[in-house]
Amino acid sequence: MDKVRCPYPHGGEMKLIAEYRETYTKYNYACSCGARSPSCTTPDAAYAAAMQRYEPENRVLTLLEVLTLDLDGATCIEDKASGEIEAMLNSEILGEFEELRRSEGIDAASKAYGRFSRAWLRRPTDAEREAVEWE
Repeated sequence: MDKVRCPYPHGGEMKLIAEYRETYTKYNYACSCGARSPSCTTPDAAYAAAMQRYEPENRVLTLLEVLTLDLDGATCIEDKASGEIEAMLNSEILGEFEELRRSEGIDAASKAYGRFSRAWLRRPTDAEREAVEWE
């Protein structure tokens, strides 16, 4: 089993804690910083709960979010015409937007986002894609 690491930036190792009650025992993982995982009734369930991290709901990014992406990362781009999804480097995305802005103007570039392509927080499932209307 992998070590359980604290979700906070220091990433300290978390230890399994057993809390004995009159009629049951509950288990969780605790870090020296005070962070705790959800409590469970078995050590295996406590491990699974501690290893699961919160992920925000996947969604289409706004144009402002796209324009302020970390240049070192990558983002999933969905193309409306082909229906394809590809991971693109954020620097490439911003470069394409800048090229469109220079050739067509800022209004055209702004209006194009969401009509022909859109960026997602993570790779979307088919259900997520179908649930979100194109502009």
